[in-house]
Amino acid sequence: MKIMKFIKKNYPILVVNLIALVFIAITLLVRFGVHIKVYEGADLIPVEIGYSQSAKRIDGKIVHVSECYVRFRLENSEQKPFWVPAEAAFRGASVDDIEDMIKDGDSVKRNVFFNTGSDEVIGVTEGGKSILSLYYNNSKLFRYGIWILFFVDIFVAILIIFAHKKKKTT
Repeated sequence: MKIMKFIKKNYPILVVNLIALVFIAITLLVRFGVHIKVYEGADLIPVEIGYSQSAKRIDGKIVHVSECYVRFRLENSEQKPFWVPAEAAFRGASVDDIEDMIKDGDSVKRNVFFNTGSDEVIGVTEGGKSILSLYYNNSKLFRYGIWILFFVDIFVAILIIFAHKKKKTT
């Protein structure tokens, strides 16, 4: 009974949350597609290292930022090699460590997510095998958006409580 009363009182907050969650869901579906297949524990062999450079504006200054990418090929597969951000595949390994792996021909076990419609790799995760793990590890909108939404709800709830207390005292 109290839940229904709370929902009736605060339906605008719930509507905004619902709109934000639908936006996040649609964005994820557009980015990753709906036909996703996972190869669990696939052996990936790093082939080469590359860098992607971009410019960002920080405090009114343009700063050049480079991000490290690693090109992988699947062991014992006809799949063409693909690029993955080094951070997503190695979680904190240095460039020297990755270069040593390339020289030695070592492989790493990762879960590889494919779009079955285009037969392209859409993401790599180290631990999780579910689609939510793919979203969490490869989408900043999902990773941070859910937490931001949660903390904004807590902040708004605190503001509502203070407003009601102030209203009762006057």
